[in-house]
Amino acid sequence: MKNKDAQESDLLLSTYWKRPRPVKAASLGQLLEGFVKSKKKTSGKSPEAIKAWKSVVPEQMRQFCRVAGFRNGILKIEIKDPALKFEFQTSKNDLLSSMLKEYPRAKIKDIKFI
Repeated sequence: MKNKDAQESDLLLSTYWKRPRPVKAASLGQLLEGFVKSKKKTSGKSPEAIKAWKSVVPEQMRQFCRVAGFRNGILKIEIKDPALKFEFQTSKNDLLSSMLKEYPRAKIKDIKFI
């Protein structure tokens, strides 16, 4: 016959290992879908940053570029034309200060032209 302490420890171990399992496990497809949706929400495009970009850059120039993303305060702009990309890079500081003046809530720290 086991002593009382041994019986209690056996009882604790048996209840520990016999936990109820989840009724149904999620499929890999469901897990990936949830992951992709969560990434789209956390990263991507800030509405304030897009408004700031549109307010500062004229429509004639915006037709050759698009907002590619906004993450950690860095606004990424994809530009099709290399000459226009150079023009934007030379006026980057002016663009940034103008955007922050008009939309301080956008919290843009830097602009990266890709």
